[in-house]
Amino acid sequence: MRASETDRALICPASLVRKKTAKRSDKANKTAAWGTLVHKWKETGDTQGNKTLLKKLQRTYIDREKLWPTTSDSHGHEATFSIDLESLQLRIWSSKGSNYKRDHWKRRHPRYRYVTGSIDWLSFRSKDGLPWVDDLKTGTWSVIAKYSKQLRTYALVPWILSGCNTDVWLSITQWPKYRLDCKPKRNWYKISSKELAKHLIKIKWAVKNTHLAIPSVSGCRFCLCKPDCVEFKESEYNV
Repeated sequence: MRASETDRALICPASLVRKKTAKRSDKANKTAAWGTLVHKWKETGDTQGNKTLLKKLQRTYIDREKLWPTTSDSHGHEATFSIDLESLQLRIWSSKGSNYKRDHWKRRHPRYRYVTGSIDWLSFRSKDGLPWVDDLKTGTWSVIAKYSKQLRTYALVPWILSGCNTDVWLSITQWPKYRLDCKPKRNWYKISSKELAKHLIKIKWAVKNTHLAIPSVSGCRFCLCKPDCVEFKESEYNV
């Protein structure tokens, strides 16, 4: 499974295997394109000459090196990984490259056995000497680090590297497109080693129970499986 699917998968495991037949709206495609652009700038500093991004940087005086400081203990941007759910073997893809290359590497790992993902920012020793993972959000939908299951899945990487015995700092950096003078806001949560062990158990449960379709407000809201999902159509949420 992809780490980005975690929040929905823990609610409705069937969403991991069912066909995603819903088409994205033009607005959703534009939002995704903006997110890709800003993430690339975060990683490389390249604005690709985008006028809107240039205006945001001019009006906010944002310094990417201060937001994501590179140190000897930092893996850095876009830490692409795979976790074998049976053995807990962890692999981090060391090559730099395009999103296409990263996605190709992740697709080589069977979804029923591995968790894969790309962490926006990974530092092995930062706040209070603990590991830190950060996720950049460029949409208007507010996400709190404490409740993000996706972020907890990212945190499994430094947790496993520590021998499954460390707390991890989680953060979400929210930086929407508008207003142009809007500066990034970052919210934090320190997750305990015990909480991460429980999270891993939940992921294993979801991967082993993909026959379960469980409609819900939060799970179905943006699910691309909805058009052909019988359980959703017969539920109270199909309104």
